[in-house]
Amino acid sequence: MPHRRRSHLDGIGTRSSFRTIIAQNKISTWSQKIPDPPKRIQRHNSASNAAGALMRRTIIALLIAAAVPLLAQTKSIDTREILKLEDEFGRAMMKNDPEAIGRLLADDWIIIDPDGGIVDRARFLGVIRSGSLSHEVMDSRDVRVRIYGNSAAVTALTTTTGKFTGQTFNTEERATDLWVKKNGRWMCVLSQLTRFTKK
Repeated sequence: MPHRRRSHLDGIGTRSSFRTIIAQNKISTWSQKIPDPPKRIQRHNSASNAAGALMRRTIIALLIAAAVPLLAQTKSIDTREILKLEDEFGRAMMKNDPEAIGRLLADDWIIIDPDGGIVDRARFLGVIRSGSLSHEVMDSRDVRVRIYGNSAAVTALTTTTGKFTGQTFNTEERATDLWVKKNGRWMCVLSQLTRFTKK
């Protein structure tokens, strides 16, 4: 009996079962290639991003809310310190004490007089030291302090009585002092006097 050549279809059965196996294999292969729907993952990521953004905004808002009182407190402290220095400045002027005055003035300090003239630190202190200029009364009112970081502007309406080269004078002027904080210490860098005329 001749040996029958074994077909690669032997053991499979009918043609219909062969198609079924092929179909099942294709379905199995396709199911492995098709990824799971990403919609749920995308929704999860969007929710996480939104929550993270909300958290960041909340933290920033809290930091700003905490910083505002701190800045206000710092400004208040600087204002009190400037007012104290202005008081020391006035007292030193009435005592005609050039050393005490000089400790409050920066090296490049100048004063602009009511006529627009400029007097530097050395000349001003020299006039006081010589006795040519003396002050008996310095009364300031309507004092206003404005803080700008490490700078401060002070304005006041000042009534002054004193003597210059032996002549008594009485003035009412709008005085402006500009202070700058250097190495943690406030120093006056400029003073200006404007003659006040009553209306």
